[in-house]
Amino acid sequence: KGRVFKVEAEDGENQLQVPSWFWNSSEWASFTQASPKAQLPLLKRSLRAMRNEEFDLKTNLDVEVKKYLGTILVSLKADKSKGAAALNDFPGAKNLLAKINTWRQSLEEYKERLVTTHPELDKLIVSIQDFCVQREGRYPDYNAKVSAVDNIIDGMLSSFQSLGGNECELLPKNEDIPVPFDGGNLVSYLEALAQENGSEQYVEYLVA
Repeated sequence: KGRVFKVEAEDGENQLQVPSWFWNSSEWASFTQASPKAQLPLLKRSLRAMRNEEFDLKTNLDVEVKKYLGTILVSLKADKSKGAAALNDFPGAKNLLAKINTWRQSLEEYKERLVTTHPELDKLIVSIQDFCVQREGRYPDYNAKVSAVDNIIDGMLSSFQSLGGNECELLPKNEDIPVPFDGGNLVSYLEALAQENGSEQYVEYLVA
């Protein structure tokens, strides 16, 4: 005979116990009575951090660059999946070039700030520079072949991996994914986040 568990168990009944990490953001909001405007955004951000095992508010530059590479890698893959609309048609191809050129500028800025050299990042920047230069001039041809886009994607992935990234990180977990975490880490992160944002007064009773 199967056992029956109840949320509000009486004498002789089995008490249902669900670990806090299993709760989704709505259940957390209900449990803490978080206000929608001031407290819920902080709570959701903290839960996302726990699901993605990001326990430190401040990250070093290598981690920051890795995350940036992951973001633009996902973005470029999404553009490629749109096919001709993004790679060949107007204004899609022109917009793609502008986007890639902006990424190049950001990567060059990161490169100047990094303490150690990263050959894969250097190669990626050169690859993007070549892509952009080929589309300069008075009457530029903005069209991009799939192979040219794949070349940049490969470079982004190599750079991302050289900084410690893995492809699982390219699909970040939202605040409702049931990934185990220590409740103490959530409280510490929430307190630190509130302090950083100057909103300690909004979370005092949430973590009490």
